[in-house]
Amino acid sequence: MKFIFKIFLIVLFFLSKQIFAQHESGYSQYMFNGLIINPAYCGSSGVLDATISYKNQWTGFGVAPKTLVLGLNSPLKNESSNVGILLLNDQFAITNKNRVLGSYAYRIKLNDKINLRFGIQAGFESIRNNYNQLTIIESGDASFSASKQTSTSFITGTGVYIHSEKWFSGISLPVLYSTVINGNTMYKPLLIYGGIKNKINDDFSIQPSLLIKYIKNSPPQLDINVLLLYQNKYGAGLSYRTSKTIVGNLFYQINQQFYVGYAVDINTGKLSGLASTSHEIILKYQFGYLKNLQNPKTFY
Repeated sequence: MKFIFKIFLIVLFFLSKQIFAQHESGYSQYMFNGLIINPAYCGSSGVLDATISYKNQWTGFGVAPKTLVLGLNSPLKNESSNVGILLLNDQFAITNKNRVLGSYAYRIKLNDKINLRFGIQAGFESIRNNYNQLTIIESGDASFSASKQTSTSFITGTGVYIHSEKWFSGISLPVLYSTVINGNTMYKPLLIYGGIKNKINDDFSIQPSLLIKYIKNSPPQLDINVLLLYQNKYGAGLSYRTSKTIVGNLFYQINQQFYVGYAVDINTGKLSGLASTSHEIILKYQFGYLKNLQNPKTFY
């Protein structure tokens, strides 16, 4: 089984050499829903984990993206095997995108404290372009009237995730390859991230982390994050994104199983005059819990 898994990863790597253009969603609270950015996150909480998030980007700008994501993941009876599913609806301008992905992660227990996970995901994506919403300057323009409004593609992704109770790190390609052909090509993002959790005293802990998004032929984008936890129940965070965005996070662990979080993005760049803020909310519920689980669950 391990041999087949390695071969599959190699195949996915070569498939990623050329992929086709489409919008990829951005998230501010990925640290609370790791399945969004890395299939290797599957089962890392040790229980069935359900997370739903909604992001309204660039509030006040009518054609801006709105993204709804539902993620489920859980370990199987054999704790080395973990599965998950990710459902995404993304609306931006005249385009409506729906994505369904199934995930599998294989865990290797390096020692009593450190776990290494290899993840893969695969599924389908449907994209519909509502050209009838456009105002066409030239009547009967073939660029729009002859274009296919709906397309369906097969997509894959992969990642690696290593973590302990006090630190975490990962690398992922959430989308490797798509069969959608629309005449344009681009590269998908490579994500590299990591962080640590430091206990200040009996009440406070601090968790700095860093996420690097790299797309070929583009400058890397960095997310520098700091989360402050109080009594492992309340928290606040601040992030700086090198795309000239400041992010504020608030989160509250209602009980051992239920968590709610909110984030606001403040754009300080060139678009700040048109659409300066984005809002994101996340709800997480874990069906049962283990004694050694992190609380709150702020690791990727």
